[in-house]
Order: sequence, then C-alpha cells, then structure tokens
Amino acid sequence: MGYKDLSDQPMEENWFASDMGEHQSVLFYAFAQKELVDEVLAEIDQQNEQQETSSKIHAAVIDIKKTNRV
Repeated sequence: MGYKDLSDQPMEENWFASDMGEHQSVLFYAFAQKELVDEVLAEIDQQNEQQETSSKIHAAVIDIKKTNRV
C-alpha cells in the first residue's frame, strides 16, 4: 500500500490518480545496462502518452556506486 497526502495538489500530479490517502501500488526494480536507460525511459514516456487512464508509469534511475559482494 502507498500513502501520501495529496489534498493540496492537482489530480494530474498525483502518482496514484486519487485524492485518497491509501492506494494499492506496485513497485518493480530492474538492473539495466547504462546504455539502455534512455531507451527504456523513452518507451515509458510513449506508453504513458497512449494510456487512457489517469495513472501513469513512473521511473527513476539510481546509479549504484558501490556494492558489497558476498
């Protein structure tokens, strides 16, 4: 479940497409080659433009600088 108070924001800026406080949401993560990131983000933008629903796909890119390999 996701929780966020969006009462002061327009509906278009609401990631969950609702003004209620509790929302069912799904989070996926993937490890991708740096060279593919721009292509994936462009595909997400294209998909969002074609959707008829208010809820859009959101993506974030986070670089991993260091890992602890076990």
